[in-house]
Amino acid sequence: MIGRKFGSTGSESLTWAINVMVPYHVARRFTKSRIAAFSTGCVYPVMDIRTCGATEQTPPNPVGEYAMSCLGRERMFDYFAENQGERVFISDSTTPWSFATAC
Repeated sequence: MIGRKFGSTGSESLTWAINVMVPYHVARRFTKSRIAAFSTGCVYPVMDIRTCGATEQTPPNPVGEYAMSCLGRERMFDYFAENQGERVFISDSTTPWSFATAC
């Protein structure tokens, strides 16, 4: 698990390098491995909690450098899964499962 969040302001290029380039190199190097990556809710738009939040059909709409770099991380893994046949699982670790099942 790799990522950069805190301290991103003023060092946006480092945040992008860690959150996008490192996953690229990991996916490129370990093409025969199964990869589990963590997502974050910040790649989705802010939503009213009464709507039960974002779903798989909600298009990403990241706000800010950190959130955009998180989407970049996911896209790197998506790329290798789609184009290289890599086995990738992206888990949204921020989903409150008990809440999600209630909706």
